[in-house]
Parts: sequence; structure tokens; C-alpha cells
Amino acid sequence: EGLGDLQGKSATLHAMAYILRVRGDLDGAMKMYQQSQEILEGLGDLKGKSATLHEMAYILRVRGDLDGAMKMYQQSQKIDEGLGDLQGKSATLHAMAYILRVRGDLDGAMKMYQQSLEIKEGLGDLQGKSATLAMLGQLLISQDEYPRAILALVESLQTLSSIGARPDAQKVAEILISVRQQIGAESFNSAWSEVIDSPLPDWLTQPPQQEQGMTAEQFISGAIRSSRERRPEAEQFFKEAQKLAGSTSAPAELQELGKVLQRILLGNTGVDLSALPPEFAALIQKELE
Repeated sequence: EGLGDLQGKSATLHAMAYILRVRGDLDGAMKMYQQSQEILEGLGDLKGKSATLHEMAYILRVRGDLDGAMKMYQQSQKIDEGLGDLQGKSATLHAMAYILRVRGDLDGAMKMYQQSLEIKEGLGDLQGKSATLAMLGQLLISQDEYPRAILALVESLQTLSSIGARPDAQKVAEILISVRQQIGAESFNSAWSEVIDSPLPDWLTQPPQQEQGMTAEQFISGAIRSSRERRPEAEQFFKEAQKLAGSTSAPAELQELGKVLQRILLGNTGVDLSALPPEFAALIQKELE
């Protein structure tokens, strides 16, 4: 097999593994990731190897093998550092912080979330920064550091709102509402006044109205960014893209969008965009740059 054939084979194995993972066949997915990994190692494709280690670590994490997952994340991080891949390093730090949090090493998790946050701030990655701030806020809540937790969650909420990520913003708003219910209105209001220089918003004292679903533009951006940054929510975007592609009630252009996003989420960035509306194609091209 030639070099191009091996690269194509590795990409196909990776895509098939992802599908098996979404279906819940973790053993089958792991075998295919391992086959893809062997090819990548033979090709000396370090970036591909790091990404695959990250996917394999996620499977081990789901299985409950936290030690095995941590080792793979550490290998992935070492490669990312050697390549100078800050985006990959940030995503891996975020994943490792989650494992430390589950283990109960809250101080270790805090340090890794903060490192991940610093990198995302330096890269101008607002979506990623918001996700890490939200996780950091929840960690601080578990340590009873309510003012710092509120500050992190409010910053996450404001950033998400500023970029139009309404569904994610709603989730963070719901976390804040839950915290207020958990610690009591008096304690929450006192912590809020310590760190936030504005009155308590009305929606915090009552459940927010149900948000409408994402716009097509928000869906496109969220899907591509979650895939590029190796976020767990990429799986949900893939499932939604599958539904969209197979929906006979959806307009033809949205069905085509679902098909295109499936291919992108499977790692194919050279997809044909000619059948999409120009505004969708332009946004996808921009997100893939």
C-alpha cells in the first residue's frame, strides 16, 4: 500500500471507530482506533496519533478505566507539546482535569482547568474558554468557594451570550439557578454581591423560559468547533446531523447540511459544498480555516 493509501485507510478506520462509538460498541471502536494508531505510527503522523490517543482515552474513561485514560491523555499531551499544538494541549488538559475531579483530586483538577483556560484565552477561543470556565465554576462550588464559582459561571454565560451560543448559555444559566437553590438565596445573593457589580437578574429568581433550538448557523459552528477541539459534545452533534440528513420532513438544503456535517465530524474536511446554500458553504469554509 502506498503512503496515500495508508493515510486514507487510517482515516477510514478512524471514522468507522467514531460511528461504532456513537452506537455504543466501545470494544469495536477501540479495535479500530488501535488499527488506525498502528498505521499512524508507521507513517510518523504525530498529530493524527495524538488525536487518536485522545479518542481512545475517552473510551477508557467511559468504561471507568481512569488510570488507563489518564496515561493516554498524558501521551497525547506530550505529543501536542512537542508539536506546539496549543489547541490540542488545551483540550487534553481539560479532559485530564475532569478525570482528576472524578478521582477527588480537586486541587489537581483546578490547576489543569486553569492551564487550559490560559491557553484558550491566548488563542482567543471564546467557546472553549466558556466551557472551561463552566467546569471551573462547578468545581469551585464543590469546594464551597461560591464567590469565585459565581464569577467563573457569569463570565462563561456572558461570553456564550456574546457569541450567540444560546443553548450553551442556557445550560450555564440553569447551573447558576441550581446553585442558588442549593446554597440558599441569602448565601447566593451575598456571594453574588461580592464579585458581580450589577443587580441580581430576574431570571435567577425564577426558571428561564424555554429557549428555542439552535439556528442552522449556530449548529454549523458548534458542530465543527466541537470536532476540531475534540469535545465530548461532538458525538451529540453527529447524532443530530444524522437525524437531519435522514429527515424527510426537513428542507432539502438542511438534509444536505446534515450529510456534509456528518462527513466533517468524521474527519473529512475536503467535502463538496456545492449543493449547500452559499451562506452555509461560506460559514463552513470559514470554520474549517
